[in-house]
Amino acid sequence: MKKKLLFLMSFLLLFTSVYANGKKKMTLNINHIVFEKDFIVKNDRIHIPLRLVSENLGADVNWKGDTKEVEILNQGKKIVFYIDSKEYRIDDMVYTIDSPTFILDDTAYVPARALANAMNAKLEWNEKDFYCAINNGHEIDPSRDIDPIKDAKDLATINKIRKVTDLEGYLKDGVMRVEEVDDGKVYELFLKDYEKKNLSMRFIFDRNNNLEFYKFYYFPNEKYPFLEKHLSEEESRKLARDFMNLVGDKKRFLKESELNKYQKAYLPDAGTYVFYTKSGDVNVDASGGFVYAYSNS
Repeated sequence: MKKKLLFLMSFLLLFTSVYANGKKKMTLNINHIVFEKDFIVKNDRIHIPLRLVSENLGADVNWKGDTKEVEILNQGKKIVFYIDSKEYRIDDMVYTIDSPTFILDDTAYVPARALANAMNAKLEWNEKDFYCAINNGHEIDPSRDIDPIKDAKDLATINKIRKVTDLEGYLKDGVMRVEEVDDGKVYELFLKDYEKKNLSMRFIFDRNNNLEFYKFYYFPNEKYPFLEKHLSEEESRKLARDFMNLVGDKKRFLKESELNKYQKAYLPDAGTYVFYTKSGDVNVDASGGFVYAYSNS
């Protein structure tokens, strides 16, 4: 009985040591995004978290529990790793690897080299520093869809601005994306199948929902022509004042004598006017009759 107990304890110790002793922390750099993550040394091979790496390389990952498969959809290719198997598949081609894919603590681990090859990514491993870099050139879009509740205050201001600047309503049904940054939020309004540099809007709000920056990017053409209004300087000044009132900016415009040397030296494009405040400026397209830029820093 004693021998059986000793054998059982030895077996359990050997089994757990394969994982516990092989689990270490490393610096994992995926497309220049750095993580401090566990990796597993098993069968003399480095195993890395399959989902974390694949998704940050731009792929979609699906877990199929009934067949114990991890399916990766990457750039039109279907990659499948089989749990506890030394085989994986890319479309109809089957490949063999030295060490099987396995699950530990609800995370699937796969040999680093095999995953990099399957994802057409470059792999760099520094054993001395426990550093692994995997790069396939994919850039993750940091923006998200609009949340009507979370973004409500900013959206109300954006809608007011669009109505008095996008006079033809070209962006009325445009796509809106938002990126959350340290100091607030950055919004982009654009058409799905049209170059942003030719027709889009950009807005930056601080954490208190104050507009800090606005720019209307546009290039008139036959498909998207603009009205011709040809406002005078005084009419343009009034338009700029109305815009500032709209966004809650009560600062007055600087007089000519109050401008600094850079503001005095700046020559705006023909048909446009720039009106300065102590902390920013308002830019008016007099030929089209709308404000195309604003800053308040």
